[in-house]
This record gives sequence, C-alpha cells and structure tokens, in this order.
Amino acid sequence: MDDRPTVLAIGEPLIELADIGDQRLEWTFGGDTFNCLAAVVAAAPGIRARYLTGLGDDPASTWFIDFADRLGIDMSQSPVVPGRNLGLSWISRTDGDRTFRYWRGESAARSALRSGLPIDDDTGIAVVSSITLAVAGPAADALLDDLGSVRWGGTTVALDTNHRPALWPDGETARRTMERALEVSDIVHASLDDVDMVWGDDAQSFCDRAAAAGVHQVVVTDGPGPVTALVDGKPLTAAANPVSAVDTTGAGDAFFGTYLGCRLRGDEAADALHRAVEVATTVVLTRGALTY
Repeated sequence: MDDRPTVLAIGEPLIELADIGDQRLEWTFGGDTFNCLAAVVAAAPGIRARYLTGLGDDPASTWFIDFADRLGIDMSQSPVVPGRNLGLSWISRTDGDRTFRYWRGESAARSALRSGLPIDDDTGIAVVSSITLAVAGPAADALLDDLGSVRWGGTTVALDTNHRPALWPDGETARRTMERALEVSDIVHASLDDVDMVWGDDAQSFCDRAAAAGVHQVVVTDGPGPVTALVDGKPLTAAANPVSAVDTTGAGDAFFGTYLGCRLRGDEAADALHRAVEVATTVVLTRGALTY
C-alpha cells in the first residue's frame, strides 16, 4: 500500500504563449493550480501529485500529459472530452507586468468541470482556486459540496483566491462563491489586490474574515510588500525580497505551492513563509512560471 500523502490540484491547464519581443513567441503549459502543484512537488519530493481536469483529444493534450509526467504529476484521473482541446492564453509583458488574453470558452477543462469531476477520499490535500470555480460556472456549488464532503473525511482543502473578474458573470457571484469557498477551506492564499477587489479588505481584515469562516491558515501576499499571515490564531509576517522583476507570471502560484509543500514536509509556518518568498523571488527574476 502506498501511504505517501497525496496532493490533488483541480483546475484548467492552458497552452501559454508569451510575447518575448521582436514579434517572437515562446510557448509552454501552465495554469494556476497546475503551477501550484508543480511547486508543491519541488518543495516536498516524494509526494503523490495528481492533477484533475478535462483533457482534449488534440495533440497538445497528449503533450501536456507528457509534460506533467516529467514534473512528477499524475494525470490518469483526468477524463478525455472528445472533440475538445486545451485552452490557450497569450501573455504580453511590459516592465515585468503582464496582460492576458484567453481562448478557453470551449476548453476540455471547462466541459469536464461543469459535468463534475470526482475527488478521491484518500486525498491528503485538495487544491483549488477561484479560477477553478469560475471555470466550473454553474457547477461551482457542487464542487464546493464535494470539497466539503472530503474535508469532513479528513482531506485538507487549500484555496487560492486568484481573482480574475473577466471569468465571472458579475462581482456579486464571485464574492458569494468565494465566501462559500472560505467555509470549506483549511488553508487560503490571497493577494492584497484580490481581497481589495472582492471585499474591500486590507490584509488583516481578510485574515480575520477567513478565520471567522473556519480557515486555519491564511496568507496574504502584496507583490513586493510584506506577507501577512494568521496561522491557528497566531499572526505572522515575512518580508519580501525587493528585486527588479523580469516576469511576475506564476509568482503567486509558486509561493502558495512552496508554502503547502513545506508545511506538508513538516516545516513550521514561519519557515514555510520565508522559503515561499525565496522561491517566488526566483520566479519573478526569470521568464515563465515554472523555474523549478
């Protein structure tokens, strides 16, 4: 029997095209919860890592499975949706910051998430994001019900707020869904921009809000600013490393995944925060989300 802890991330993989100047593009695979899971694997080698999504019957989906396998991520539970393909994003960068354009309306992941994806009872940590919930659309409440059920059975639920307003029909739907997500989550990562857009909160008021909803570990990042956290009622901070960012793509995903991986391997919360800051700093100094 394999008794290694299992981390399951649920979300939407994307083909990522990146503008690197002179009318040239680079491409790779990404997606917020996938990037997060890759960081968990890097921080806690030896875990069982599974990614749950919908895959197309296109060549890119086959390449993505191979890509995930090289990172130590198991895709075998993700169904193939006939006639569908992976979503596509185009990332333009200016002075280290990013502009996104998406072609994902008919993606395999959207179809599978809206049809429902089963979560195994033996999952140690289940990772979702607000992007996952937005792509799930009308099925978001059912996914949250499933997460609540496995949480009752002992699974730790980890949520990244990762708010993308364009994916939601309106701000009220986003806020209501994320408030429900807080109620079934044990660990939450949010950016200060997210919590300001959704609730008008600052870092401390969001920590208090999440803790009141039953979240045990709340971490709020502020780009190059300090990290604010509330872990089992204990306030913590971590200083960010000021650097000249080359590309901020995936920095928050790397931060959260590293934090989760460090906690999974037994690190104290303060040590996990500092290591997560170090990895996120490395990510913003290079192009692309996956630098580990």
